[in-house]
Amino acid sequence: MPRGLGQLSSLHRLTRFILPKDKALAKDCCELGELNGLNDIRGSLSIENLGSVTDVVAESKAANLIGKHSLESLQLEWGDFDTDDAVIGDRDEALLGGLQPHSNLQKLTIQGYRGESFPKWMTDNFALSLPNLVKVGISSCGRCKRLPPLGQLSRLKTLSIGSLPELEDTEPCHSSTSTPPFPSLLELRIRGCMKLKAMPQTPRLEKLTLAESNPALINMIFELNKLKSLEIEDTEHPECLLEECLKSLTSLESLCIAGCHRLTSLSPQHLSNLVDLNISSCEELDLCKDESGNINRDLDFHGGLENLRSVFLNRLPKLASLPRWLLRLRNVERLIIHWCKNLKDLQDLEALQSLQRLEIAACPSLTIGEEVQERWRRGLGQDRSYPPHTIWNTVDLALTFFTEARFCSIEKMTSLASPVQQQQQQQHLLMFCSPQPLPSVTSRFFFYRAPPRSCVGDVAVPCRAPDWCLALVSTSPSLQAAKSEELIDSLKCVLFLN
Repeated sequence: MPRGLGQLSSLHRLTRFILPKDKALAKDCCELGELNGLNDIRGSLSIENLGSVTDVVAESKAANLIGKHSLESLQLEWGDFDTDDAVIGDRDEALLGGLQPHSNLQKLTIQGYRGESFPKWMTDNFALSLPNLVKVGISSCGRCKRLPPLGQLSRLKTLSIGSLPELEDTEPCHSSTSTPPFPSLLELRIRGCMKLKAMPQTPRLEKLTLAESNPALINMIFELNKLKSLEIEDTEHPECLLEECLKSLTSLESLCIAGCHRLTSLSPQHLSNLVDLNISSCEELDLCKDESGNINRDLDFHGGLENLRSVFLNRLPKLASLPRWLLRLRNVERLIIHWCKNLKDLQDLEALQSLQRLEIAACPSLTIGEEVQERWRRGLGQDRSYPPHTIWNTVDLALTFFTEARFCSIEKMTSLASPVQQQQQQQHLLMFCSPQPLPSVTSRFFFYRAPPRSCVGDVAVPCRAPDWCLALVSTSPSLQAAKSEELIDSLKCVLFLN
């Protein structure tokens, strides 16, 4: 920031105040003292590169953050500076001690702070210093072992802590009040805190994220009966705990499990209120087996998962076919499967009567032939068209009744059958990129060979190979005999995949 900014005494908006990283530029740039008289700034303010401050006591006091009564959100970022941790730790503690904001502040974020402890305005009567805080984030504080008494903040709704490798406790061992901690907390995110073995127990928590965390934290999920959203990512050894804790989460609406490489089974049928299910990058997970390793053929749901609407399965190498419990779900509207390299078939998919969106990407072992699609059509009924699809990287596919489809990276495809559905509907689009010609494509398909860089309307089409082509499909009778150029001009919606 250039010098002289502090002269704008009537300034209302200042979202970023960036201190110079290079000391050689310091003489031409602002110091913290430039903020002294800017007491009318409101909204959000981010102060960056605090690690470059040398005269920490004088400059932090000169910033006069406590005088900025209209400020709602404050972000303090130290940045990345190569200095001795012990020296910079003491300096950071003194610097943060002078950066106390006004009591009207609602959101506080501290990032990159390298002190071991927090200043008195945060540790002594925090609820009096900042009684209006509703959101707090503390991250990348490598030497921090304990947090300030955040549980005293009666209005705190969102707490995010991340990359605190030395953190052991979220609350001080003693409390000066008899009020239960975190009375209003609704959302808690914990990431990269491997030494933390206990998390705040709050009766109202609705959203919880645990990532790169100690598996002992999973044990504490049992009592969160109001939890609506749960995300568990990159956590080792959850297999024995996760199955049990899920049974107690009767209010859960969204479940995301990612990067739990030793998780072997998952039976979510107890989650009667679940709406969204997202499972990704679990190398040992076999959704067709229960916790005993037996194939789940006849799960008795008793009405379980009746509210499930969306299922996303990604990078599950042990997924060879769709689990039986999934095929029993009559209300699923969206099914997305990506990068499941051993998925071979979609048997009985017609059982998903409410399906509105099917997307399959990068499943190289999957084959969908005419017989399978005919069975889907019979299961759906002749009076209903199948929902839009995106299918990428399959071995062979016969298009018999898709009304809209999108293809990408179909390296092994050798043939495409003509669509047979005849309905009066608007034109639809099939587009694919293929490194070789498709000999059995009928005249019902129109081709547009894109040059290395071409454009249709306002949409640019980058192509990696000159022989890749885009196939356009229409079931509108008026367009069946059109030339490819005319068809391109007629389409109202164009999707390009490359």
